[in-house]
Amino acid sequence: MGPVTYRNAPLVLALVEVKHPQAPPLSRGELAGLKAALVKTLPLQSSEEQLQVQIAVGPGASSAATSPQRVRTVHRFLSRNRTISVNFTPESFTIETTSYDGWKGFRETLAIAAAALKDVAPVDGMQRIGLRYIDEIRVPDGGATSVDWSQWIHGDLIAPSYPDLGLDPVQQQAVIQYRTDRPGETVTLRYGAVVGPPAVGEGPLARPLTPPSGPYFLLDTDAAWEVIPGDPVPELDVDFLLGTADRLHQPVKTLFESALTPRLIAEVLDV
Repeated sequence: MGPVTYRNAPLVLALVEVKHPQAPPLSRGELAGLKAALVKTLPLQSSEEQLQVQIAVGPGASSAATSPQRVRTVHRFLSRNRTISVNFTPESFTIETTSYDGWKGFRETLAIAAAALKDVAPVDGMQRIGLRYIDEIRVPDGGATSVDWSQWIHGDLIAPSYPDLGLDPVQQQAVIQYRTDRPGETVTLRYGAVVGPPAVGEGPLARPLTPPSGPYFLLDTDAAWEVIPGDPVPELDVDFLLGTADRLHQPVKTLFESALTPRLIAEVLDV
């Protein structure tokens, strides 16, 4: 991420999602136009139906009840190795990759997808721009059930242990949401020690060399801009979108790098 190249990067999924006001379903002609714009890098096309479910939680709900809402169609354009895709729904478009080669190339795909949508099937604006990175950090001395993460991860992110009580942390989950100095922008960090299957498995996107179940440290960072209630919804402007994505990328990069110890960088990431 950024100018530093990690030969053994732990990043397993990167995505940008742009939410917009409800748009009509894409027509056959519009899908053909999008395919023509994306075919050089994303020649594979598919569609699938997804059931959207609303979770009811609150004083009036006896439990976290779910109720089916409606089915939406997701149109995907994928690379031949199925490690990068652009997805279109009536409410959003998303760029995803399980083979991240740096911000520059990822940003270029975002620009191409946004320009294609604007030219072929214009939407009424942008309501939210979200940038998410999921890293699964694994280390050479990882045992079957636990790792001394204090050697590899910054101490502020490590769960306390109580050896006198015979308590050795195995699983850890935490979440922090930060405000930024810009209205409507937040950064959320989910992190923790995990023992179990990978956070990102096989799906529409292929994951190269999916590791077996075991210990890893999860860093899941989500930086987002969204329209403040009462403010106007901006048009889908590619320059505004890219500038916002650039700004959101910086704290994601900084949070990731600040979580690592020098030992991890030298011995695991092999800078």
